[in-house]
Amino acid sequence: MGTRLQDIINIIISRETARMTLVGFGTPLLLGETYRVFDRVKTYTEPDEMLEDGYEETDGLYLMAQSLMAQDRSPDQFKVGRKYANVNAKQTITFTGTVSAGHWHAILGAETTSAIAYDANAAAVKAALEALTAITEVTVTGTLATGFVIEFTGTDANKHFDTMTADITALTGATAYAVTVNQYGSATETWTTAISECRIADDDWYCLIANTRIKAEILAIAGAIEVLSKIYIACSSDADVITSATDDLASSLQDLSYDRTALIWSEDEANYPDAAWVGLQIAKNPGSTTWKFKTLAGIIADYFTTTEVNYLKGKNANCYEEIAGVSVISGEGCVASGEYIDIIQGSDWLQQRMAERIFSRLINSEKVPFTTQGIAVIENEIRYQLGKGVDSGFLAAGSAIVTTPDIADIDPLEKTARWLNGITFSATLAGAVHKVTISGTLAI
Repeated sequence: MGTRLQDIINIIISRETARMTLVGFGTPLLLGETYRVFDRVKTYTEPDEMLEDGYEETDGLYLMAQSLMAQDRSPDQFKVGRKYANVNAKQTITFTGTVSAGHWHAILGAETTSAIAYDANAAAVKAALEALTAITEVTVTGTLATGFVIEFTGTDANKHFDTMTADITALTGATAYAVTVNQYGSATETWTTAISECRIADDDWYCLIANTRIKAEILAIAGAIEVLSKIYIACSSDADVITSATDDLASSLQDLSYDRTALIWSEDEANYPDAAWVGLQIAKNPGSTTWKFKTLAGIIADYFTTTEVNYLKGKNANCYEEIAGVSVISGEGCVASGEYIDIIQGSDWLQQRMAERIFSRLINSEKVPFTTQGIAVIENEIRYQLGKGVDSGFLAAGSAIVTTPDIADIDPLEKTARWLNGITFSATLAGAVHKVTISGTLAI
């Protein structure tokens, strides 16, 4: 990975709050098993663009994208990550023109088949392809007139095969051919591997939504996200989450005290409140909005008893219910550890933007001198970003305090190493009102 920004600018923020940790801002990544596209991560601005890539309207990833982008405040773009599934590669080759004689060759990578006669049947095409060293077995259906559908079914079926090409120069009457990839083959991989591979392909995303409600898979994803500066909004339909059970998914996440995974419960597996919740919140200024009390477009609220809601809240889980005739996010808008999502989100934003500002100052100056004046340059950047935190509603106005070391007190070894150490700041979170108590007296 080379030199990272944090190797140069090291900012540590401690959240001194009554509740414990978490996070949330940026571009969302929808992750799920798919063979529709080859891209490990692909960026879209509208869900319908996914249909152009071959996704079906019934695909889970497409339905998640619909919920994500149906909100009043939705992100400008979203990304779809591909988790490899156990599926064979499949391609179709079709020919244009009236073929009357001759032969053609199929080309796969660096290999070319022997001549395939113009009137060859599916079995003959199969034999020609299986003679290639890259292929162990294929299933072929169709004819030259209708097109040959080729599925790579052998021991190499889980590999990604190059898109075939063809040589039709000796095929009398053929004017053109086309190869369509019906599905990209791959071997099943773990969710943690998929996340890692997506980050290698494109790490410019902040909030993960995964197309799974399986407890073991959610726990694995949460573990992978916990060590990253990202967040994961998970959804469960497990009935034991809204009971007194202590070994359910919500309890397990709470026991692990995960700061970067928030859980929402939904009875209907065709409901995608996780995607809708992210779609509504992720485009807003980090830390400027509580994730509680939000109304989600297109999402059906669940009905809960008071006891069930108390179980959810006790496990730091969230839900979508109707309160006083309005469907809203209930729970506390928090992650599994109990910290509020907006605090994690705002802290991540503040840390990243402050580091970027200071780094920009360092690289765009001939030098920042190791003097009182140079220290003031760094201090000004810190104060500026804290001010932006106040403007966004994340920090309370007038609460920020920045302390810098006196030049005379700096360790000579640190100064020789050109390491400015000992700058600190503190600020008060603006917080949010989640509950109100009013006492009043009426008299005649």
